[in-house]
Amino acid sequence: RMNAFSSFEDIKETVLGLSRSNPMRSYLAPGIEDSYFRTGGDPSIIQANGKYYIHITSDFYFPDGTPGPICGFFGWESTDLVTWTNKQRLIYATGQTWAQYYYWAGKVEKVGAKYYLFYSASNIDNEANIRLCLAESDFPNGPYTEKACPLPVFKQDGSQVTTAFSYAPRTFVDTDGTIYVYFTNQNIK
Repeated sequence: RMNAFSSFEDIKETVLGLSRSNPMRSYLAPGIEDSYFRTGGDPSIIQANGKYYIHITSDFYFPDGTPGPICGFFGWESTDLVTWTNKQRLIYATGQTWAQYYYWAGKVEKVGAKYYLFYSASNIDNEANIRLCLAESDFPNGPYTEKACPLPVFKQDGSQVTTAFSYAPRTFVDTDGTIYVYFTNQNIK
């Protein structure tokens, strides 16, 4: 049943009432004492081969601003969504990859026998240059190989987006296997 709200105040009171009666709790699953898991963001879960795989944004910088040792993504696996094990590095910055900084908001999709990781990253240390990227693997928890960075992006009218700052890709896989990617770009008008 959907609620009909007549004002913002109605919405606010409903949300506040729900949060008072069901306070949100933080939960740290067994096996996740790892600070990367606790401080990561943009979680994405995929189910494959009888397991669940979670992938999170896990890049960071040291206090002096230099890139941390994991400018990339980590992933864990679970059979019950409670106990997470087998931390794996999915993809990370190397001298051979286009993406070097700001690995954000990865999303894994399985199409056929392959797994595809859609994510945002930059080749220079400047957030304004973040672009969409695509990597491929034979396994849900990697390792992934960079395939298209930056990924060409097109508007609905068919024209190519040439501005940067495209991030937070999410996907929809149609019944014919076509992958549609939707994302945020603050520069598209």
